[in-house]
Amino acid sequence: MKKSIAVFSFLSVLIMIVSCTQSNSSSKDWKSSFIVWQKDLYAVTSDIVKEQDVGESIGKVTSYSDQEVNARKGEVFSNEFQKGSIIYEIQGMSTEEAIVVKEQGVLTKLINKGGYDYR
Repeated sequence: MKKSIAVFSFLSVLIMIVSCTQSNSSSKDWKSSFIVWQKDLYAVTSDIVKEQDVGESIGKVTSYSDQEVNARKGEVFSNEFQKGSIIYEIQGMSTEEAIVVKEQGVLTKLINKGGYDYR
């Protein structure tokens, strides 16, 4: 019985040590997919936009990563859309509110969540 308690205690301490020493080198919390465009973070929605509602092209994704890294100022960064994906405005809607990204023929709406924190 005493041996079981000692083993259990040792394993508990070992798990706590391992948990505390694991570091997360990321400074971003990627709970969602997004694009950083014009210094704002636009979150991906499940809304598909119709072709007739798409306005002018306003840019393209210049940097993609599925690793939690910081976007650099001046780049159009995404953790969802590949480099080269085209960004469009939505007719009748301000880009301050939402944008559309076209990738592999699918038009996906993204909503503005505010300024991106360049750390």
